[in-house]
Amino acid sequence: MPFSRRQGPEAAVRSSVPSMAHRSAAHRHIVLIGPMGSGKTRVGIEVARGLGRPMLDTDEAIRSEYGVDGARIAEREGVETLHAIELAVAHRLAATEPASVIACAESVVDTPEGWSLLAAHRAVWLDADALELARRRSESRHRRPIDEAEATRLRERRRIHLGDACEARFDTTNADPADVAEEIVAAMGASLDASDAARAQGGR
Repeated sequence: MPFSRRQGPEAAVRSSVPSMAHRSAAHRHIVLIGPMGSGKTRVGIEVARGLGRPMLDTDEAIRSEYGVDGARIAEREGVETLHAIELAVAHRLAATEPASVIACAESVVDTPEGWSLLAAHRAVWLDADALELARRRSESRHRRPIDEAEATRLRERRRIHLGDACEARFDTTNADPADVAEEIVAAMGASLDASDAARAQGGR
C-alpha cells in the first residue's frame, strides 16, 4: 500500500506565496542543499541559531507527514517516489513564512521545478570528500543505502546544477558544523544587513 500524508495541521508556520524571488534577502529562505551526509541538518541548526531564524528540514517534514523516513519510502515505493515526495515537501516548506533556514534533500536539484525553487531563495551548497560522505552515510539509519557507483553518478550529475543554483559552496569534510555555520552566517548575515540598509535608505 502506498504511503500517504497524515491528515491534520501542517507545521506551525503560515502559508505564503510560493515564490519569494521578488523579496529582499532578509525575507527569503536560506536553503542548505547537498549530498547525504554533508551535514545539512547539523549545520542548519547552527545557522538558524546564528541568524535568529526557524529551522526546517525536509527529512523531518517527511517523517512528520508520512510517519516513516525516506529510506523506508524508497524501499517500499521506489527512489523516484521518494524524490517526488522530497520535491513536494521542499515546495511546502519554501511556501511558508517567516523566512527560515531549510535543510533540503539534494534530489530537488534534479528537476527544472527544483531549480526554480532554489533560484527563488538563497541556496548554499554543502559538500564533503567522497570517502567522508560514504563514512557518514554508513553511520546513519534514516538515509537510504546507496553504493559508491550510484553516489559517484549522482555527484557528477548534480554538481553542475548545484554550482549554478547556489550562491556559495562550503566543504564540511574536516570541519566542525559550528565552524561551517559561522562562515555561512558571516556570508549571509553581511548581505542581510546590506539588504536591511538598502530598504531603510529606500524608505527615506
